[in-house]
Amino acid sequence: MDIVAEGIESRDSYIFLQNAGCTTGQGYWISKPLPLEGFLAFASRDQEWPALRLGLFHMAQLDHIQWRKTPMEEVFFHSFADGGQSPGEMPFSAVELDHASCRLGKWYYGQGRVYRGVPLFDKLEAPHRRLHEIGAELVEAANRGADGARITSLMRSLSEQSAQVIRILQELENNELSQLQQEHPELVAILLQKGVG
Repeated sequence: MDIVAEGIESRDSYIFLQNAGCTTGQGYWISKPLPLEGFLAFASRDQEWPALRLGLFHMAQLDHIQWRKTPMEEVFFHSFADGGQSPGEMPFSAVELDHASCRLGKWYYGQGRVYRGVPLFDKLEAPHRRLHEIGAELVEAANRGADGARITSLMRSLSEQSAQVIRILQELENNELSQLQQEHPELVAILLQKGVG
């Protein structure tokens, strides 16, 4: 779900929301309502806003965990619940198998591009791609009616690959926090005061 935060009235609110993963907002702190000419002038100023990406790393982890949950649940119920379904009976429509189209992939190839060239960020692509390959193998095995041992083995592989993706995202988050502490200790103080992080 994409959310637009309304009523951002202060820098603290802006930082708090950004750290919570909010990427779209409006409010008088950003700008009062403007006629078209005023908006064009506002947009052309290329104003720099406080940049705090911790929330985006956290949301990337949550999006990934939610993705992993979907094929695991669908395949489990398809393969094991009520004695299992017939091969090919379930389309697994909720499983996004394209690594670039899941929410983590959209972040990685979208907003996350600012980290291109950072070795740890670049290291995320291969395990994330492999994760989706395992997900596709799992769905295919379930649709073919593979035995429980094969399904369980693929689920275990999916979990292990997922742990690798999460580990990289957490390292990126920790690196961002360290850099933020060095460059903007006042922002970290605001976050700690608000009980975030």
